[in-house]
Amino acid sequence: MAADDRPHALIHETDAQPALLTRVIPVPAEPAGRGGGVRRAVASVGPTFTRYCVVGGSGYFVNAAIFWAAARMLPYPVAFALAFAVAATSNFLLNRRWTFAGTRHRRASTQFGRFLTVSIAALASDLAVLSLLVETALLPQFLSALVAIAFTTPVSFGANRLWTFSHR
Repeated sequence: MAADDRPHALIHETDAQPALLTRVIPVPAEPAGRGGGVRRAVASVGPTFTRYCVVGGSGYFVNAAIFWAAARMLPYPVAFALAFAVAATSNFLLNRRWTFAGTRHRRASTQFGRFLTVSIAALASDLAVLSLLVETALLPQFLSALVAIAFTTPVSFGANRLWTFSHR
């Protein structure tokens, strides 16, 4: 019998089966036995994120005030670095005491080092987004700064929540 004469070698269109069958599997929105799951997690992050933004806003004003005062006596890059250091320290203390109050079991010096690492990475990200928007997209500097901050804040919040002030 030739290869084409074999009964299973011929497939009629009416006999063809789809190569991939799709099945709908119901997935519960909330994990069983946990009571609240996703909704509870989002609800618990919301107030924490709000406090984080309030602290960040206060840090902006601390930074601006220190920079304004220090720039009168020091070269502006030194004044800017000083303002950043003071604002970062202020933000760390407020975040440790208020935003992430339940995670103080780790040594403050360890948390502060991690916080500064995240803050410097956030500053680098802010500057990259700011430069991109001002130089490439030709947006106004102030608007670009707001967009850069809005872009970086959730990322820095996540890094601080999961690394700096984690329960681990």
